[in-house]
Amino acid sequence: MKVSVIVIGDEILLGQVTDTNSGDIARHIAPYGWEVGDVQAVGDEADEIRLAIDRAFEQSDVVLTTGGLGPTKDDITKGVMRDYFGGELREDPAVLANVMDVVGRRGFKINALTAAQAIVPTSCRVIQNRVGTAPIMWFEKGGKVLVAMPGVPFETREMFTSEVFPQLRGKFKTDVDIEHAVLMVTDYTESALAEKIAPWEEALPEYLHLAYLPKPGLIRLRIDGAHRDRDFIASEVKRAAGELAAMLGDAVIATEDLTPAQILLQRCRELGLTLATAESCTGGNIAHELTLIP
Repeated sequence: MKVSVIVIGDEILLGQVTDTNSGDIARHIAPYGWEVGDVQAVGDEADEIRLAIDRAFEQSDVVLTTGGLGPTKDDITKGVMRDYFGGELREDPAVLANVMDVVGRRGFKINALTAAQAIVPTSCRVIQNRVGTAPIMWFEKGGKVLVAMPGVPFETREMFTSEVFPQLRGKFKTDVDIEHAVLMVTDYTESALAEKIAPWEEALPEYLHLAYLPKPGLIRLRIDGAHRDRDFIASEVKRAAGELAAMLGDAVIATEDLTPAQILLQRCRELGLTLATAESCTGGNIAHELTLIP
């Protein structure tokens, strides 16, 4: 299943803000057999947004937009969606209650601009944004879906993974089951690792696929499997991961998608060890990465 992503905002085109949302979306949906087919970046310009939606619907049944949903005058996405999908803009009491709750939890008082976030097109179904004031809007047209999401990365990440994508998977069901396994590998460059496992990789059946995803100091190997028989593909992915782990031995330092800091703390817990850092040129960054983990 392919989706199209439209990133909206002058700040993106001016280079003032870097788009991370499309990457987050692509990484989250890939293990489920979905993929981002294309990404468009457009400014806060009504005609450009409409053209981008037309282009996206030509290629995909699912279009995801991020950005342009803020309370200020330059955020015009909501009005463009109303024009594109029809209906009228009305205040939604449930959205207003959610906005007031979010603002209250942050210790602020609601003002007129923030309250206006509760005005949404009648042509959409609202998904309440638990972590922000911009409502997520679900539109349907001709069997296709567009979901308009906020541009704030942590809001998009949280709401896409917990609400939007599960609902998309429920609407666009497939009878193919997707399974995956991850190995975190160290002590190899990407090319050396590819040479090491080349014969094994070349012998993979067509329903299994191996992806190399390098991180600083680590290479994440992800085995993806797709098949109509869930038990069969789960068994095959597990078998392939076991073979690969046996082949690489101690170079495999985790069988989950973990950061180096998470791997280090996991190992400390296993051994019953405590950890201290003494840092100079790293400026406390090692301790920072560790204390980011609850």
